[in-house]
Amino acid sequence: MLFELAFETVRPGALPSLIDTFERTVCTSGPEFGVLNGAWTTEIGTLNRFVSLWRYEDAAHRNRAQALRESDNSWSSYRASVQAVLAARSQRTLTPLLPGKERGDGYRLYELRTYDVLPGRLSEYIGYMREAIEDREMRSPNFGFWSLAEGNPDKFLHLWAYRDFNDRLEIRRAALSDPSWQTYLAGALPIVRRQRSFLMLPTAFSPLR
Repeated sequence: MLFELAFETVRPGALPSLIDTFERTVCTSGPEFGVLNGAWTTEIGTLNRFVSLWRYEDAAHRNRAQALRESDNSWSSYRASVQAVLAARSQRTLTPLLPGKERGDGYRLYELRTYDVLPGRLSEYIGYMREAIEDREMRSPNFGFWSLAEGNPDKFLHLWAYRDFNDRLEIRRAALSDPSWQTYLAGALPIVRRQRSFLMLPTAFSPLR
């Protein structure tokens, strides 16, 4: 299994049009183009940004999907409509480290966290998380832990879901009382170099919501 996060940042005021065009064109694509797992707009962090999460069977599936998109009329229409208002575009190919939930259930706030760990310590970090994740997920679900399939081997991303902003605050505060989370923090934090996060709202057509 392989995942891809795509980030498209547009000029102020252009985001609703991008989302509308995406839903009318790209969302009608079949699984041969990749499976859309989630689609969000950023609420806190870089604004005017659309984020989509795609799933592929493997690298060969991803390569075939990219080739199909280049010649597909719907994808060409989407790219052309976005190009005029696009400020930045990037993507990250991701390899799963721990399993995540596949379906949402009324979650209206998602948090994408990016961590950089000390060189060569990623497997150690994941070991700490593996011991704590079951208790942590009793409070809120995670939808993926990924490392980069290409690029920095000491960077990883994880995606959490909450009912709303207050739910996030309460859950994160309550998690600090869990012995397993305290053990995780004691082992993991000393090997983390940097943490970044932004909060996202699911679109009406997002499979994760």
